Order: sequence, then C-alpha cells, then structure tokens
Amino acid sequence: MINVQMFHNGIWHDAMLKNVGYVPDASAHLFSIKAAAQNGYSTTLNEKEVVIRRGDGTVAASGTLINDLYALALRVCIPQHGAEVHLATQVETLQVWHERLGHQNKRHVMKVLKQHINVKANKEFCDGCALGNAHRQSFGTRRSRPNTVGEQINADVCGPIKESSAGGVRYYVCFKDYSKFRRVFTTKGEVEDCESF
Repeated sequence: MINVQMFHNGIWHDAMLKNVGYVPDASAHLFSIKAAAQNGYSTTLNEKEVVIRRGDGTVAASGTLINDLYALALRVCIPQHGAEVHLATQVETLQVWHERLGHQNKRHVMKVLKQHINVKANKEFCDGCALGNAHRQSFGTRRSRPNTVGEQINADVCGPIKESSAGGVRYYVCFKDYSKFRRVFTTKGEVEDCESF
C-alpha cells in the first residue's frame, strides 16, 4: 500500500492505493480500472476525460486524455523525515533469492544483491537446478532382434475412447508382427475366434 494524493476540482485529496507494484524510476505508472472496480469504484470515460467515483458517487479522481492514454493527476506521498515507516527486516537466505531470480547462478545473485540487500549466504543444494540439468539416460541398443515372422508379436490395447465408433466400440487391440503386418480387433470375441495371426 502507498499513500497518494489525487487532484480534482483544484484540490489534492488524500488516498491510499492497495496491492501496488511501485517502481519509483519508471517513466510512467499504470492505474488498473479493473482493480478499482473490484474495490467498489466506478469509472466513466469519454473523448476527453476519465472520472473515478467512490461507491457513494463522490469523485475520487479525474484525468484527461493525452496521446491516446488517460492521465490521472496523482502524486505519491513521500514520508517525511521522522515519520513512521515499516521496512522488512528479515534477512533471506541466498537460496530464496536464487529461486526468486529464476535460479540464476548463486555467485551472480550475490554480486547483484550485495549492494542493496543483506543476504545470508549458505551452501543449500537446489533440487530444481539439479532436476533441470539432469539428462535422461538413453535406452541403449537391443541385443537381439527378431528376424522371422511370428518370432515376436507386439500387442497394444487402447481404450476407453471418449467417442464410440459407429458400431458402439470404445476399445481396440492391435497386434503387430516382425514383418510390420498388423491386425486390429474391436471385441473380445474377434480375438478369441482368431486362429492365426
């Protein structure tokens, strides 16, 4: 949350914005009309201006259309010296920052953060990096291959299929021989009645 002032009818009104991603050095700041609506505000737009109203109908803020964007007259209130300011004091571990920064190299993370943020260095093992860098072992080569018809038959059962066939079938079984000859059966009876492949 940040304290702001919004300009309307020649007066700066105090307000507070919630769930803010505040970037002080950004050249422009964006205001979410959807987030305002979720907090009970309504927005009216026309060719020249935008007006944001509270739930009771009073105007909270207004702005004008500039270069195809609606610009609100809004300024951030910087706390004065001696004012109460709440800061996070917890020192996070290097592993936490390593994860927050997309699993960057930990030496790089320390180099970037040491200028502004206190980080507790540790040698914690990162499971995510280990799994991400792991390679699957190859299946290897088959030592013996079938070379005559009927020596090896592969079978595969598929089902239940979401859409039934014209005959109401939702399962099938496929047999494939060394010669790549295939037979497909759709009922148990067909398989039982088959005397030869």
